[in-house]
Amino acid sequence: MKVGIILSIVCVISATYAQASTFEIECKQMAELREELDSVAQTANNMKVQADQIQMLLENQGKKVDKLAQILEKVLKYTVCGQGDVTVVSGNTYSSSFSVQNLLAHENKDIFGKNYWLSPDGVDGSFILNMGCALSFDAIRLVNTHNTDHRDRSTRRFRLFTSMSPSGPWTQVLDTELEDSTQQQDPLPLQIIA
Repeated sequence: MKVGIILSIVCVISATYAQASTFEIECKQMAELREELDSVAQTANNMKVQADQIQMLLENQGKKVDKLAQILEKVLKYTVCGQGDVTVVSGNTYSSSFSVQNLLAHENKDIFGKNYWLSPDGVDGSFILNMGCALSFDAIRLVNTHNTDHRDRSTRRFRLFTSMSPSGPWTQVLDTELEDSTQQQDPLPLQIIA
């Protein structure tokens, strides 16, 4: 939208020289005034175009800020987590007394059927935990069971896989052998695997 100021200049030259000279000066002044007004109108048009561009830029930046806020909200959701955020997604188990949920007990003394997990006989045990957030780590801590006084269970090979989804894809980040807990005394030692 252009802003314009229209100034009509009408110069009437009368028959006498003196009047013509006066009108000529007035016409010249009016012409200069018109040039100034045209310049002001052009500046106003330029400022309007710049104001429109700034408004559009601010609207776009506002949309970007809104998008950034949404992303930040999601990031914070997945970075602020603690021990209480960990949940069991799935896992195989010997019986309901030795539930995968027991993995979260954080105890180093076995209490039969209460605070440790056992996989089914003759089967590689597996479980999926949701950590409740995306995190990085350089070590894990665990206590390997020995099935209380029976001392007939112990995890030997321990592999750890990570994923951003419970259904994968999975990336193996650890493959190690644990200490034989059947030979250890209570309280069972905390093993830190780096």
